[in-house]
Amino acid sequence: MSERKTIAKLETNPSKQAERDFLQEVAAGVPVDSYLASLFSADMIQWVEAQIRRDVSCDLWGSFDYAVKDAAVQVNQEREHVRAAQAETGDCKRRYDALEQVLEAVRGKHEMAEEKAQLLHDRWQESLAEACAAQDRFYHATTEIDRLKDEIVGLKAKLYDAMTA
Repeated sequence: MSERKTIAKLETNPSKQAERDFLQEVAAGVPVDSYLASLFSADMIQWVEAQIRRDVSCDLWGSFDYAVKDAAVQVNQEREHVRAAQAETGDCKRRYDALEQVLEAVRGKHEMAEEKAQLLHDRWQESLAEACAAQDRFYHATTEIDRLKDEIVGLKAKLYDAMTA
């Protein structure tokens, strides 16, 4: 059985350094052979830390989606340029065909990336649910410990009363 490490909850309105430290602690707790390891890759950690240093908070999925849409717009613009130039030269026809292949490759990669992103999102949701459940169990356990401590104090008082009576 592996040893469970407790990661302290991030305080409200933490400093940038506290956020980076928390991120490093969470990343260190993710096994290399786990599904979440890619979410905490060195490159991803560096990127997030850079965002924190620059005071930039953004939605990763939104950034990815924007970049893909922007790339698609650029590819579509280039396609239109090639179509216009194709009327003037046969050379443009070969360029257009090459761009079509690139576009198909990009579409294929985009579809794969969307599937992977959805899987990561689903795994993240599951992990979040598990973390919330663990937090609930921890809360209930600490409540039970406090109740038992109170009960012990009461029993000690009764024992003391019985011994001094």
